[in-house]
Amino acid sequence: MDEQVHRRTFRGEPGALAEVRRFARRALPPGRPAAADFVLLLDEVAANAVLHSDSGRPGGAFEVVIRIRPGALRAEVCDAGPPRRPGTPPPPDWSREAGRGLLLVSMLATDWGTRRLPRGRVVWFELAGAHGLRAA
Repeated sequence: MDEQVHRRTFRGEPGALAEVRRFARRALPPGRPAAADFVLLLDEVAANAVLHSDSGRPGGAFEVVIRIRPGALRAEVCDAGPPRRPGTPPPPDWSREAGRGLLLVSMLATDWGTRRLPRGRVVWFELAGAHGLRAA
């Protein structure tokens, strides 16, 4: 199987997150054990794009790219970026409802990272091996 690529641009507003989850569920092969974790992590990274980047400003947008390869799932969220880039997730404040997205990504993803773009950045993660596309 060659790599399958699914790509879509979303409005930079909280209401678009449900669309991101639907897009991911439709793109993923059925019956894969990683699907729930993949959708959860993608939702967290997309929420960060809306809440913490210029993509969340009026008229803003972000792009989601899903790459399906033998044994691996990869998501890339391309946002309009703020001047700072995310780094190592800070220790969570368990008294707050928010602030755990990148912690979840670092705990569940096989690998993840960021890279700068001319006008923003990409936050990506990958689920591979036993967490990837092995049949259920």
